[in-house]
Amino acid sequence: MQSTLSKFSSILLFLLLFCTSVLADTAHINYVSSTSDHYTKLKSELEDLGYTVTGTNSGTVTLSDFSSKDLHINIAGDSNCGNTCKTAYETYIGNGGNVIIAGSGVYNNNRAGNIEALIESKLSVGTITIHPYNANYSSNANGSYSGDASSGYWLTRNLFTMQSGGTAIASNSPGGSTYKSWAKYDYGSNGGQLFVTFDQSQFKNSVSTWMTRFYAFFQQTLENEGILLTATYTSSISNAQTTQITTSRAVTHSGNGIYINQVGNSNSLTIVQDGDDNLIAGVGSTTNSLVDADITGNNNTTTLKQKGNNNVMLFDITGNSNTTGCRFTLCRNCCWQ
Repeated sequence: MQSTLSKFSSILLFLLLFCTSVLADTAHINYVSSTSDHYTKLKSELEDLGYTVTGTNSGTVTLSDFSSKDLHINIAGDSNCGNTCKTAYETYIGNGGNVIIAGSGVYNNNRAGNIEALIESKLSVGTITIHPYNANYSSNANGSYSGDASSGYWLTRNLFTMQSGGTAIASNSPGGSTYKSWAKYDYGSNGGQLFVTFDQSQFKNSVSTWMTRFYAFFQQTLENEGILLTATYTSSISNAQTTQITTSRAVTHSGNGIYINQVGNSNSLTIVQDGDDNLIAGVGSTTNSLVDADITGNNNTTTLKQKGNNNVMLFDITGNSNTTGCRFTLCRNCCWQ
């Protein structure tokens, strides 16, 4: 039973010379025996997106298991997220990590209460009220979603209302509702994020249509929030792309500008920009003419992440055995080689 309660496109240009490779996304999942099928399904979906996935069959959260990962997901049944768990998440998210935590589908058990406390007390990023019923509620993607993610609902056992903080990304009706099923919270200054839902059965059930819609929502959420490396590569630049790049070099930006000229070997560079109208380019850029950022040398690791709209990245990497990764918010971003 179903209950119903840009001024310019972001441009990302890679001119990768000699031998380069792309950073792979990494994820860790905490699960228990009762959610092993959920883990198997989720792991498969993440691997299809290019993630390297590890898992821990335990209700106990250990920071060292995922401190170096891009994404941590907790679908550990009825296991509590007690003080040790909440402290681990505070550290990890504060360092720029991304946590997805799901309740067990029981609105009034300790796990649900501790997830609420993680939001309200530990991270102090918002206040919520869990809807006091377990039922088959519809869940619909809200915001910048398309395709299967926006074609209809999937089911969730629990809903909640949001009194302050956070952003609802799925709710009980297609156009948004007082009752939410998924929410996102930003924490700290390093780009860390907490995603909350209260039903793990969304990750695995027997209705294929709901699973298709849910995992389309899941993938687009990772893309929208800059967690998934969605860069694609082509061997040449089309005339339309050349025009777009030329246009990007002539635009101004009203956000933050980062200008790079790095020379040397075995360096690690990570840049995170959060907001709109930001720029990563080279030294010597002017308001009317942007210069590519130069990264020259061997065995360098470069990770660039932009979250928001109307952002621009332009850079050259020259050398051998370099590793590059890009994260961005909008699917219309692209990488060219």
